[in-house]
Amino acid sequence: MIHYIAYSDLGEFYTLQEVCHMPEMSKDELRKSCEKYNVKPGRNEIGDWGLPCRDLCRLHNYLYKAEKNMAARRDDDPWA
Repeated sequence: MIHYIAYSDLGEFYTLQEVCHMPEMSKDELRKSCEKYNVKPGRNEIGDWGLPCRDLCRLHNYLYKAEKNMAARRDDDPWA
């Protein structure tokens, strides 16, 4: 389940490890989701890999909508 994230409270940059803890997914699942939704990680000024706030919000929004659509399809199936 994708949890609510207050976008206004986010910082400027989150490392990949920090991003994995937000939607509670493994690094491999995060990589696949980023590739699927064309969200590319970048480096901050220290050299750590991660996502800027804008890209994190985009990814979270894509994941939320995908989960919502999947739940709606399950509700429409009389055999489920």
